[in-house]
Amino acid sequence: MKTHSSTIPVRIQQLGLNLYAYNHNIQQVEDGYVYESLHFDHIPSSNEVINHLVSRAYPDGEELAIQRKGIIDPQNNEFVSYYQNVERIKAIIKSEYGE
Repeated sequence: MKTHSSTIPVRIQQLGLNLYAYNHNIQQVEDGYVYESLHFDHIPSSNEVINHLVSRAYPDGEELAIQRKGIIDPQNNEFVSYYQNVERIKAIIKSEYGE
């Protein structure tokens, strides 16, 4: 779900005693910013954010099924697309974390 803000959101925002939001996909729009948040009960590491985003993109065992296709045929179009998407997600998050 997208959130709207008149100011640029902080990347990691403490929402409560044990609730943190990782704000990502931040886009400037005419009247502020829109972004998506992932919620954690602790300050998330970059790997936790990556895993969460990949799991969201490939739910309910879909990721494992694609990986199995890649084991059989590393040139499988679905596997190649999956691999490129995961690498893109990793690059974005690592960059946002300054790693």
